[in-house]
Amino acid sequence: MCEEAFLDTEALETHKITHVEKCEDCEEQFGSKAELIKHRAENHAVKRYACTICGIQYDYKSQFIIHQRAHTGEKPFECKDCGTKFGHKSSLLVHQRRHTEGKTFECSKCDKRFDKRCEMIKHEKIHTKKKEYKCQKCGKTFIHKARYDKHKWAHDDC
Repeated sequence: MCEEAFLDTEALETHKITHVEKCEDCEEQFGSKAELIKHRAENHAVKRYACTICGIQYDYKSQFIIHQRAHTGEKPFECKDCGTKFGHKSSLLVHQRRHTEGKTFECSKCDKRFDKRCEMIKHEKIHTKKKEYKCQKCGKTFIHKARYDKHKWAHDDC
């Protein structure tokens, strides 16, 4: 940034135009050097690992290898407890936690337990007795939108 000072924002905004950073590759203009650097990294950097199946490109070999598994179905990470295989190490680690810790999320109202926090939150709605979704055809009410949507399809089949 330059050392120039301004009395009002309009004069400052007019002056900012003189400090435009221009991309050499595509002529797009940016208000700061940082924005230009980010743009060039995202849009013009040479990515060394390209998928021959779908064309997606990656900067890192590790990203590319993980992506290839989506096409090949390879699942190199195996649970030693039950033999289930996974394509991502993180998925295996989540799975293994279930063997060692069991269902880790507990409903505060009824002590029912869940593998995932989102499952517990969805379940806890049944305790509020607040049924937000009402069928306009028969009047039946639902807590979960997915169940309401499924119910509506039943009317459409008739």
